[in-house]
Amino acid sequence: QLDEETLDLGTQASDVSLVLLAADGQTGVKGARVDLLKGGEGIERAGPKASTDESGRASFTVGPDAEHKLRVYWSGGTWVSPIVSAGDEVVVGLVPSSVTFTDPSGAGIDSVRVDLLKAGGKRTGKWTRTGRTGSAGVAVFEVLPDQFEHTFRVGFNGGQMTAPADEVTVGAGESRNEPIQAIRSEVVVTKM
Repeated sequence: QLDEETLDLGTQASDVSLVLLAADGQTGVKGARVDLLKGGEGIERAGPKASTDESGRASFTVGPDAEHKLRVYWSGGTWVSPIVSAGDEVVVGLVPSSVTFTDPSGAGIDSVRVDLLKAGGKRTGKWTRTGRTGSAGVAVFEVLPDQFEHTFRVGFNGGQMTAPADEVTVGAGESRNEPIQAIRSEVVVTKM
């Protein structure tokens, strides 16, 4: 004869979380889109999407034995986590990628428009963010590490330059700077 008892199967749902931090490693990034993906080989969505809150956190409730990946979108780039399970938290830190725009003497040029462009894939050349150089001629963008291929377009005195010639990615914990130097052109008009 069986007594009535409660059987605990350990099937309590739990959260998986992604925390997106600014390049300073401390400030949360609000408003980044995060998708919950199935844990297999592909990148198929498994459920809802969320946005990071003020602390940079987005969480999803999952079953205890399910395996997932998390995908975050920021500044035109995407980053996909390794496999995560219930109770896991993934922290992703943005990395600085910058352009230094100088005159022929090497002095920085202030207030120059710089566009961050997506490189690689079907949306190559798509504008994602715009910035301006500061007094030292530097414009800094915070991008996702390792997986976001990008270039820069600089608009100056009616012309445009794209650099570098090949797309770049910036690894976790690294930074990258692309130097671009303006060229002085002279036109000499002589009367004949």
